[in-house]
Amino acid sequence: MYEYTTNDTLLLKEYGRNVQKLVEYILTIENREERTQKAHLIVELMKQIHPNYKEVQDIPSKFWDDLFIISKFQLDVDSPFPMPEKDAIGKSPQKVEYSTNHIKFKHYGKNIQLLVQTIGKMPLDEKRKELEVYLFKMLKSFYQAWQKENIEDSVLIEHIRELSDSTIQIAQEDVAGDKGSVENKMKQKPNQQFYSNNQNFKNNKSKKNQFNKNKNRNKNQNPNRNNNNNGNHHK
Repeated sequence: MYEYTTNDTLLLKEYGRNVQKLVEYILTIENREERTQKAHLIVELMKQIHPNYKEVQDIPSKFWDDLFIISKFQLDVDSPFPMPEKDAIGKSPQKVEYSTNHIKFKHYGKNIQLLVQTIGKMPLDEKRKELEVYLFKMLKSFYQAWQKENIEDSVLIEHIRELSDSTIQIAQEDVAGDKGSVENKMKQKPNQQFYSNNQNFKNNKSKKNQFNKNKNRNKNQNPNRNNNNNGNHHK
């Protein structure tokens, strides 16, 4: 029985000491063809040790890379994959440079900030004024979706001013009549605006009231009609 000491370091612990001893054994085989055949068998054994690795696309190359690592890059066989570079093992990944662009309000995002700045560079005409009001409504909906709460018009106007570097100055009275605002919706009763603006609803309601009046009038004019009908049924 093989007895190992603490000096026998496992190079890849996930495969265990037995796989490492097998790799050390095939390094002693002089015949390249036989050595290659044994290397393929060890790779199949490594696959059985970790069957869950089959779900990963690059697994075939991974097992061969691990085999070369266990052999300390001394294994010379006909491999379907090239031997990995020794210097790349354990090397820290290249640092990803993150964008340094400053976003003033993260819940609006970078694109909205660019949009606000673009509108701020437009000529001061009626078209720009319409865009500013539309921008106000859009930013209010974004804020409510992100914060899950209402926002005062004055606060939102200040946000737009900061995003535009003070090139957009929206007057509060220009957006005070925003019927789509949450504040105005809360003040209105359900369907109040629809019923008040729908002429067909008014006409239908008027006709229904007139029909009920005529029905009640006919009842009052023939009070004995129901009694006669009841008497006929008894007969």
